[in-house]
Amino acid sequence: MAGLLAAYGDDGAQADVARADAEFAAGQQARPRFGGAKRIGFLVAGCLSLALAAIGVALPVLPTTPLVLLAAICFERSSPRLQAALAQSRLFGPFIVNYRKHTGITIRRKVVTLIILWAGLITSSFFVPYTWIVAVLGVIGLGVTTHILLIKTASVAKVTAQP
Repeated sequence: MAGLLAAYGDDGAQADVARADAEFAAGQQARPRFGGAKRIGFLVAGCLSLALAAIGVALPVLPTTPLVLLAAICFERSSPRLQAALAQSRLFGPFIVNYRKHTGITIRRKVVTLIILWAGLITSSFFVPYTWIVAVLGVIGLGVTTHILLIKTASVAKVTAQP
């Protein structure tokens, strides 16, 4: 997560993530990092990101995992209660915990993800009237496939089942 934050210009990202990880591991509730308008902005961005992630579960064009991770970052900065609820959720919690612990994803999850991705993209291509949109879907599919294949593959024993 530090790399993700540092890539977007957050100067204290590594220290902040280390602090948040320590508090997360200890089960402590952190105070929001910002107040006022910034806190509300992060809260709204987190809610929108999570809503798009939920839609992305059904639509293969929206990337679910990055949107969930973005929501977790936004909630970390605005609402520790929502961050804890997201990390403990049955649907999205394991993604956040495994990402923070750098455990990777199992080969089974990679295969299932790729099957669902390509089934959705191929099905969508039958209903799209324009060839260029089908080409864009193909490029998106190749990009997502490459990303998934480059993620560290973990054994089942190393992957956290519940946060």
